[in-house]
Amino acid sequence: CATVTAPLDRTGSTPGTVSLYVERLAPLGTPRGVMVLVAGGPGQASAHAFDLANQGTFFRDQFPGYTLIAFDPRGTGKSGVLRCPELQAEPSASPARAQALVATCATEIGPARSFYSTRDHADDIDSVRQALGVDKIGLWGTSYGTQLSVAYALTYPSHVDRLLLNSVADAAGRDPFALDDLREMPKGLAEICPGTSCSTATSNFVGEVVTLANRLAAR
Repeated sequence: CATVTAPLDRTGSTPGTVSLYVERLAPLGTPRGVMVLVAGGPGQASAHAFDLANQGTFFRDQFPGYTLIAFDPRGTGKSGVLRCPELQAEPSASPARAQALVATCATEIGPARSFYSTRDHADDIDSVRQALGVDKIGLWGTSYGTQLSVAYALTYPSHVDRLLLNSVADAAGRDPFALDDLREMPKGLAEICPGTSCSTATSNFVGEVVTLANRLAAR
């Protein structure tokens, strides 16, 4: 475990630094490279989420020969976690109330809030890469971590060995109507009851779910 110091504002206009908490797990056997594990959210602390101290055997099996790296992005976990007590205390606030709480949170964080974007997180990945002293890294991202991994690859293409993307998030942002999820639902439902495994209960699992959803929507 170690910390890597990165500038708060890479343009230099706003002074300050952030300390990035990094965990590294050495490989077993012949080294193949470095794999950075990137969690989702945004807001998940990767070092905490992947817990290499206790889950290292699992990830070594997934990525044999790779030095495994997981670090908490700025503003999360042990990398200067951002806290807004009032906002955190009301996760189910109404839209109007949430808007007021977010405004209060912005005031509490102050001008530094401008430096916690995907671009800043991508730059922080490169700060960690440089601290490791390696030229190329692989990235395994999940959920929002896929968006961040792609952002890193687009920003630093010459330093990417490979990308592994799990539960891909659209780089352009989520469709507010989740149409992609709806399109995939029949396939997902069908996989729950492959073949005739649900035939004693229903001959058309997908159709009955659709019928039930329409009944619920109507009444």
